[in-house]
Amino acid sequence: GTQKLLRNLEPWEIVAQVLHGMRTANDFASQPNPRTLTNIVLMGQGEPLHNWRNLVPAIQTLTDQLHFHPSKITLSTSGIAPLIPRIASDLGVSLAVSLHATNDALRSRIMPVNKQYPLAVLMESVREYMRLHALNARVGKRHKRVTFEYVMLRGVNDSLQEAEALVRLLKKGLKIGDARELRSVVHVNLIPFHGWEGSGYACSHEEDIEAFRKIVVDGGVNCHVRTSRGLDVLGACGQLRSSDVMKAVALKRMEPLSSPNSFPFK
Repeated sequence: GTQKLLRNLEPWEIVAQVLHGMRTANDFASQPNPRTLTNIVLMGQGEPLHNWRNLVPAIQTLTDQLHFHPSKITLSTSGIAPLIPRIASDLGVSLAVSLHATNDALRSRIMPVNKQYPLAVLMESVREYMRLHALNARVGKRHKRVTFEYVMLRGVNDSLQEAEALVRLLKKGLKIGDARELRSVVHVNLIPFHGWEGSGYACSHEEDIEAFRKIVVDGGVNCHVRTSRGLDVLGACGQLRSSDVMKAVALKRMEPLSSPNSFPFK
């Protein structure tokens, strides 16, 4: 991303975001009825696996105290390969991988993490995640599906040849030959890119995205185009960034909330 790391979130701050959503949805008042907020995705706030020490107790609070089933929590990572298997063994939550390219040269250009953990290493770690996840008695085999996120960049990674390469990468990298198993455990989300001033990229044309999706589906992989939300507040995918001024304001506002003693909910 273009936004530098300010600091890691504390466990209570991660949980507080969920509590805020529950409060907005009036889920506290609805108990014991089925809650409105049913799924949680950890993404858009930096690389979660770089904050493992605080992430683990936060997720344990969500599952053990707020009673979210692990399968309803998805952790999205850019590909910190050594920790991906531990998502299955230690947490049991669902996995989403930000892929965005089908070869190391391109992925290293748009995602520097690939220089440290290239595609072969990443795919090996995902295979181990799937193996360990199936052994986790708390979640079981039926929740082991992995989502691969693929942002559509015009003229960069959106050709029909890249779509074919994506299918080959998933089949070969995950070593899944059975068509039925491939459809049940792998899902691709195509994400229209939403730029900002100076991003240097543009979104693929709608017809190119649909042609790309069709090739992936015809190749035996479940694939959908993600609906974009948050465009009006620069909160859509690819827009979760802030100016230096906004960062300064945010830091100033965070000062009174530097500890759980100033928890924002009364």
